[in-house]
Order: sequence, then C-alpha cells, then structure tokens
Amino acid sequence: MTGLVAAVSILIVLFALAYGLVVLGISGPPAPAKLRLLGEKYLYYMINPATKYFTAESPEGVSAILWDYRGLDTLYETMVLFGAIIGAILVYREYLHSEPGKTGKIYGLSLIVRAVSKIIIWLTIIIAVAFGFTGQITPGGGFVGGAAFAVVPVLLALVYTLGYARRLGLTHRRALLLRATFLLLLVLVIITPLIAGGYVFQNQAKPGSSFSFPGRFIDSTPLGGSIFLLNLFELFAVAGAFTVAFILLGVIASLKEGD
Repeated sequence: MTGLVAAVSILIVLFALAYGLVVLGISGPPAPAKLRLLGEKYLYYMINPATKYFTAESPEGVSAILWDYRGLDTLYETMVLFGAIIGAILVYREYLHSEPGKTGKIYGLSLIVRAVSKIIIWLTIIIAVAFGFTGQITPGGGFVGGAAFAVVPVLLALVYTLGYARRLGLTHRRALLLRATFLLLLVLVIITPLIAGGYVFQNQAKPGSSFSFPGRFIDSTPLGGSIFLLNLFELFAVAGAFTVAFILLGVIASLKEGD
C-alpha cells in the first residue's frame, strides 16, 4: 500500500510540474531564437585560424569557454573541490584509520551480478576515457569523464564489497595521490607558456607571444591546444577526488552498520 501511495504521489507531482511548465509557463519566457552577441563571438572564435590571437582551436564551445576564455575560474573550481576533499579527510580521519576490508572473507552480491558488473565496469572506463580524450571536439570533457570514472569504485564496493576494492589497492591515500599528481600536471600545463615568454593559461599565440600548444593531431583532428591536455589531466584529478569521497562515505557507512 505504501508503495502505491508513493507511486501515485510521484505521478501527481510530475503531472503538476509538466502542466506548470507547458501551460502556465512557470519557467519564464522561451529562449530567444537569435544568438546573443557574446554567443556569436564565442562561436566565431572557437576554431578560426584567420583570427589567430583569439581562436581556441576547439570546435567544442563548452571546453573552449571553460579552459581558454575563462580558464582561471575553472581552475579555482578545481581547487575548491580539492580543498573540500582535504577537509573531509581531516574531519573523518579517525574513520579512515579503521578502514574495513583488511582481513576476512569477501562476500559481495550474487555471481550473476558480479559477472554483469565486470562488463559494466569496463564500459564505464571506456566511456569516461572517451569523454576526457575527445572533450575538445565533442560534449564531455575532463570533469564529466572524471565523474564517470569515479563510478567504477562505487560499483566495486557495491557489488564486491568495500573490502574487495581495498584489496585491489583502491584506498583513499592512493586516490588522493592520483588527484594531487594530475592536479600538479594540470598546473604545469597552465604555467608552461610562462617558460616560453608567454602568459599564464595561454593556449594559442597572443600579441607579444608566439607560443602555441599544438592545435591539430596527425590526421588534422582538432586538439584545442592546451584544452586537450587540461581535459585529460582533469579527468584523473576529478576521478581521484570523487573516489576519495566515495571511499570515505563507504567507510563511514560500514563502520556505523557494524555498530
């Protein structure tokens, strides 16, 4: 009976929301059919060799904006996430010292679930890496890829138990090391133009500096210059951060359940 009431309640809420959006227009006026001037500028300069001082060499607008036109803002967001992870580890360090799974038998879910999960885990890894490697030409990017990659330790913990994941070497220390390593590589890409007499976060040539990251791959595939490297390093940095968070939540849940 409780399930039926919950299902009916959800349907009523969804119907009311749909009615409000479509009929009452509670979401506000529709988006304008014509692009704003700023949007036109972004689309014009994203990949335009004729404007070498402004082009990002990336046909993917979101990545061009995040890592080139407003890269400092994206870097600060990454730092905030890193600070949050460090803070969580400091607050719950006593739990992490008692991380379960060092000894004892590993149970997990049924054999069928474990077999299917192996396929899902590898598919998740492939999709996550694809997001990171092609973020300069298709929607995705490093943050999306890293978030997808972090699903892998969650599946390992849910299907095979947290102890099994730990035995595979998946610990919060290693995940934090992964995060810190690729965050440093990301910063290195950001400051590399300074070594060549350029500017911080410089992607392509600018007035007063001819430095440019490679804009094309061997087969003329757009690389987006530094955007490719920034997406790639962000992929593993974000994956490490979310993995630390998931491990921490799993440890706390396991210990509280034991209490």
